[in-house]
Amino acid sequence: MKIRKTHIAVLISFLLTASACGKKETPATTDTSTRIYTTIALQPSVEAKEISLPAELKPFESVKIYSRVAGYVRKIYVDMGDRVSAGQLLAEIDAPEQQMRLSELNERMQTAYTQYLSSKDEYDRAIQLAKSPDFISKAEIIRLTNKKLADSLSWEATQFSRRNVQEMVNYLKIRSPFAGVVTARHVDAGELVGADNRQHLLEIEDNSRLRLEVAVPETYSTATLQGKQATFTVPSMPGRDFKATFARRGNTLTETTKSEVWQFDFPNPGNRLKSGMYANIKMKLVRSDSTFVVPSNAIVSTLEKQYVIRIEADTARFIPIKTGFVFKDRTEVFGQLFPGDIIVQPASEQVKEGGRVITKPLH
Repeated sequence: MKIRKTHIAVLISFLLTASACGKKETPATTDTSTRIYTTIALQPSVEAKEISLPAELKPFESVKIYSRVAGYVRKIYVDMGDRVSAGQLLAEIDAPEQQMRLSELNERMQTAYTQYLSSKDEYDRAIQLAKSPDFISKAEIIRLTNKKLADSLSWEATQFSRRNVQEMVNYLKIRSPFAGVVTARHVDAGELVGADNRQHLLEIEDNSRLRLEVAVPETYSTATLQGKQATFTVPSMPGRDFKATFARRGNTLTETTKSEVWQFDFPNPGNRLKSGMYANIKMKLVRSDSTFVVPSNAIVSTLEKQYVIRIEADTARFIPIKTGFVFKDRTEVFGQLFPGDIIVQPASEQVKEGGRVITKPLH
């Protein structure tokens, strides 16, 4: 009985082995053609990107007032917080040596002028005598001519020296270069200023207008501002929005931060805002040319690259891209892409380069 059971088991095993040998082995494959992928058609567009950046308010004009002439402060007429007009007298410097030089040069100039008039008179009389023969020699006329020329040059030289000293004396009265407010005073009457003493007397700012300065990152530096205006806020006045007008840009990237400085002008009547305040600015930026903006899930990101999947005759092609502006759920892309290109959305890493793909439009 046991022998019979053994024979049956051997027979069954033989039949199973023969059946298995008769079948052709097929390798396991991943067939993406069984899945239908949705696609979109690329169309160029110009879209505004709103960004928020930190900024700083600066005076429209700012200057430190120095004394060009070495001397002592005779009198100072303004103090911190005073409003001044252009050309207003701010301080006077006492420099006796400059006044003495000016007086000396006035005397020298008068002497030189008198000497010139005398030599000119001699020359004129000599010219009249030369009209009659044998009254004056040619050598004497040459001598008087040279003397007149020398005295003329001497007079002009003293005039030039006096003008220079007079300019220095004029600097003893220090005036405001523009209308503004005195933001700091550093000296009092009797203090030595000028020459090697580099202490400045005053600081003046024009804050009737302010410059709103913002460092724009390199990513956005090639864009332009939409509408030429931007909105900003300051922490000291929460809940209030202010508008500033775009005025100028640096057209270069700073070495340290790789950003471009943009400036906006802000009229500041009543000095509502102060220079030095920090601000937060909101700007809407646009590209000068149209670009492609795709849903963010149409981009495949790996450790090595980013790409979109373009469909060409039902075949998948990987197109490497660089990203630009990032919107809420869309991203600006740059690469070898063209209007009308069909790309997979949402993209999948399961799609293989060169593989056949069944697709249908998303809408």
